[in-house]
Amino acid sequence: MYQPLIILPSQELAGFEALMRWQHPEFGMISPAEFIPIAENTGLIFELSRWMLQTVSQQLVRWHEQHFDFKRVSVNLSALELMNINLADDLLAIITATGAQSKWFKFEITETALMAIPEQSIEILQKLIQADIHVAIDDFGTGYSSLAYLKSLPATMLKIDQSFIQNLIHSAEDQAVVKAVINMAHSLGKCVTAEGVELQDQLDFLIEHHCDVAQGYYFSKPMNADDAYHKYAVNIE
Repeated sequence: MYQPLIILPSQELAGFEALMRWQHPEFGMISPAEFIPIAENTGLIFELSRWMLQTVSQQLVRWHEQHFDFKRVSVNLSALELMNINLADDLLAIITATGAQSKWFKFEITETALMAIPEQSIEILQKLIQADIHVAIDDFGTGYSSLAYLKSLPATMLKIDQSFIQNLIHSAEDQAVVKAVINMAHSLGKCVTAEGVELQDQLDFLIEHHCDVAQGYYFSKPMNADDAYHKYAVNIE
């Protein structure tokens, strides 16, 4: 499934985030919050992540052949994957094997995962950046990033966790956090995405305080590849 990321304030397409969903024949749609931890505990997360990247890569090749300017598509990395020092090379090999281009991708890693092994994580992210892949720090604000690491992170974007957006209009504390993250990120030359935007008031606040990109049900729920193409492909001959 693909959820659009929207540029503020123009509301043009900034790209998509690829989201893993499991449609079980008996139990229906199963949340990633349920099956991802199981996959991590059993070691299946590595195979699942490779399948995910290969599937997304193949889809991007098809979109490219359809002349769809999808910008960049984000793929999430598991914390366990960062334990593999060769992770960047492995990811690039999958992308190349499918005929996709590295410049089509952005990889997302949570702040908590990053800080578990910061030196090795930074080395991996630097290799991805050198390959023209963008990097986003996901769920920012929920972990304990050191400013010493943050200022040197090879990341192009910080994603404000949706927990700060949900009560944004009624919480002075959440407003303060959001404004601080936006200002800090911009001072470090990084862009900011707000996750979980559902209301006009939330969007208005983010625009007023110069958030770069927004994502959430206000714009669109995650959709399949065909729906994403038909909704966001423009000027296709």
